Amino acid sequence: MAESQEGQSDLLRKVKQWYRADKAFSDDWRKEAKEDFRFVAGDQWNERDKAHLKGMMRPVITFNRILPVINSISGQEIGNRQEVRFIPRTEGDVKPNELLTSSAIWFRDLADADDEDSEAFLNSIVSGMGWTETTLDFEDNEDGDPSINSVNPLEMIWDRNARKKNLTDAERVYRVRQMAVARAKQMFPDADVSDMDAKWAKIDNEDGDTKDQDEEDKYEGDGDSLEDDKPDTVVTIVHCQWRDRVNEVRVVDWAGQETTMEPAEFKKAKRRMEGLGLPFAATRATRQVIQQAWVGSKVLRENEALCNTHFHYQCITAYQDKNKGTFFGLVHQMKDPQRWANKWLSQALDILNSQAKGGVIIERDATDDMKEFEKTFARADLPTVVPRGTVSGNKIMPKPGAQMPSGFMQLMEFAISSVRDVTGVSVEMLGMREANQPASLEYQRRQAGMTIMQPLFANLKRYRHDQGKVMLYLIQKYLSDGRLVRVVGEENEQFVPLMKQAEAAYDIIVDDQPTSPNQKEAVWSMMTNSGMMQMIPPAMLVDLLEYSPLPSSVVEKIKKTSQAQAEGPGAQLEQQMMQLEARLKTAEATLKEAQAGKAQADTQETLAGIGTGGQNEMAKLQADMATGQQKLAADVGLRREGQAMDFALGKEQLAQKGQLGMADMAMKAMQRGQPNGRMA
Repeated sequence: MAESQEGQSDLLRKVKQWYRADKAFSDDWRKEAKEDFRFVAGDQWNERDKAHLKGMMRPVITFNRILPVINSISGQEIGNRQEVRFIPRTEGDVKPNELLTSSAIWFRDLADADDEDSEAFLNSIVSGMGWTETTLDFEDNEDGDPSINSVNPLEMIWDRNARKKNLTDAERVYRVRQMAVARAKQMFPDADVSDMDAKWAKIDNEDGDTKDQDEEDKYEGDGDSLEDDKPDTVVTIVHCQWRDRVNEVRVVDWAGQETTMEPAEFKKAKRRMEGLGLPFAATRATRQVIQQAWVGSKVLRENEALCNTHFHYQCITAYQDKNKGTFFGLVHQMKDPQRWANKWLSQALDILNSQAKGGVIIERDATDDMKEFEKTFARADLPTVVPRGTVSGNKIMPKPGAQMPSGFMQLMEFAISSVRDVTGVSVEMLGMREANQPASLEYQRRQAGMTIMQPLFANLKRYRHDQGKVMLYLIQKYLSDGRLVRVVGEENEQFVPLMKQAEAAYDIIVDDQPTSPNQKEAVWSMMTNSGMMQMIPPAMLVDLLEYSPLPSSVVEKIKKTSQAQAEGPGAQLEQQMMQLEARLKTAEATLKEAQAGKAQADTQETLAGIGTGGQNEMAKLQADMATGQQKLAADVGLRREGQAMDFALGKEQLAQKGQLGMADMAMKAMQRGQPNGRMA
């Protein structure tokens, strides 16, 4: 028990040290990210500028031009979503594994992954980073349900030394999450409520600074106690995942079998094999394991992550500041033009208001009641009374009108247009081009504008690739328990139980979804307008229906009808045999009816003639049926012989490859050993 407490204390100390260093690195980014989200929401004035304008009785105006640009790029991602396919690395086989590919689609459908990924991509283009968590949810299903959730990027902390896109080189990540005490007690039923709150990781102010509660407790006591009976009581829990390395030994025995052992286990096996005189070869290796812990004021839980190869938290990054090592989005460079556009618009409105009211220069004795003069002068519907001789004596003169500064409107228009121009988003991408131009030209300009956005979409593709690895691991390790998955193959679609397969390596391919509206429109327009439809064989036209704008139900009916018409000659021969059997049964029934009658000799002769004709017809039908059966048997026999020969040949080749493989493995095993037969 003491060792366990000591280990938890060491882990808590290690997590705190990591967190404080990594959190300090990302503090500046967090302040910028909060401001970025405020600008997108339309909160674009700081408190000092607001107070200054209100003190001068000037309007605070905000025309949010950032949001349409962000929505335009986010809409491009929604209209061109991608899917993941798994292709096995086997010789000569490059077809995707339909079961695993369909399982990934099923995984994403149950988790609403398209919406969650779009939310993360939107966060990345706003603040520079978007996050999702790919895992299994065991709350409603003890076997686990697929779960992909978008995570607020302000809750995430990452390794300060990570520099690659999407933080693929990060050694650790954290999520600092505030949750209700009741929810925390459900997650950690064995933990005390007093141990759940990570006060040392709580973000207390709007600037993103962390209040180090551990240091304050030294002078102020233990702080406020948690009141779990209040519904608004929350605790801060840190979920940390980090990479750990495990040493192991890979052993190849005399039979060519490769096994992996821990160092202590290998020492025992080594003594046994050396005692028996069996040759072996061994190499030391390091295996990566993802560890995780939930931490409050103490370690609440520690275990290996569900996926041992990648973090559950996957990141989508935008552009990188090489000097700082942090990432920024599109709003970062849009804020200054938006600020100046708002300020100049407010200034222009103030100038117009001043010109409308006007002003005067008046002598002291020009009026007997100055307050009354001030009330009535600006009112066109009220008379302004002054003493005799005031007007004729020019004792009241109008002030010179405030003129709009030269070039002021051009500067304001420049600031407004720069909000869009600094991002590279064209007017065509926003759908706001008013020029009279052909649709094809507008489409080409929209596609040219997308070229500037390609780095963002390249990072999104890399994210889907890494997320596909996590899904593949979870599907093969935990979800292959016989649950039904709808598989859409080349022939038709069917429900197949998801079972564990042999360990194999797969290439993960990120491809456009055929169901994406933009993808369908682009492919179908290209095929119909270019005249390629006449060059494609009729059998392939059915496959192209997936890219047509027709409803899915109509496409499915067309496929089934085409498949029924494409049946082979064997089915036609079987149908002819069924027709012959029906004719034979009809002839036999007619003959029995004729023989059952008790008529006179004329009737007997008639029946005999009928019987003779029926027998002839029956004999003819039997001969036709026998001929058809012989042809069918011969065709089936030839096919079976061909299949048997192919099977025997494949089996022989497989046996030869197996023998060569075993010999090669044995040779390598001998070569790995030292000349004296001992392990390195």
